[in-house]
Amino acid sequence: MTESGIVVKTLGHIGGTATCSRRKVCTRCNQPYGDTDSGVHGDTEFRRFVAATCTAGGYTGNIYCKDCGVRTKPGNATSTLGHDYINRITKEPTTENEGIWIYTCSRCGHSYTEGIPRLPEGTHHHSYTELVTKQPTYTDIRVRTYTYSCGDSYTKTIAALGHHYQGSEIRKPTTTAEGIMLDSKKV
Repeated sequence: MTESGIVVKTLGHIGGTATCSRRKVCTRCNQPYGDTDSGVHGDTEFRRFVAATCTAGGYTGNIYCKDCGVRTKPGNATSTLGHDYINRITKEPTTENEGIWIYTCSRCGHSYTEGIPRLPEGTHHHSYTELVTKQPTYTDIRVRTYTYSCGDSYTKTIAALGHHYQGSEIRKPTTTAEGIMLDSKKV
């Protein structure tokens, strides 16, 4: 191209990145140019992912190009997780009966039980601790709990404290009239 006798060369296209499905886009004119590049994949996704479980291995999944469908990276097998058991006693052993442990997997819920042997005769003694588990009031009962060293427990209720008055009567109550008391205090 000439302008006043001077030749000005075209600038040409620059920039951009070609992918498997798109040509480069010029950063000067915003027009596509050149060829696609089958080795560059822009939009990818995982396929065939399998989560590992307590009893079976998993698979990380393959990476595929969403534009051309080519597998760009293979996945890997993963190990089984194994059970994560939490145990608790559901029945304490006594001299007469076996106890029971229950084991439950925190991941999948699988569970199983095991027996706890009976306690030997003559070695199991009930020694208990005493604790007032509900304090008494003037109108409410109180509760005392006795807990044995083996885990057994029982409770006893104890009567409410009740009200007691102290003072001097001026007039005693009758069946038809109230009485009068001075300086009455609850004790």
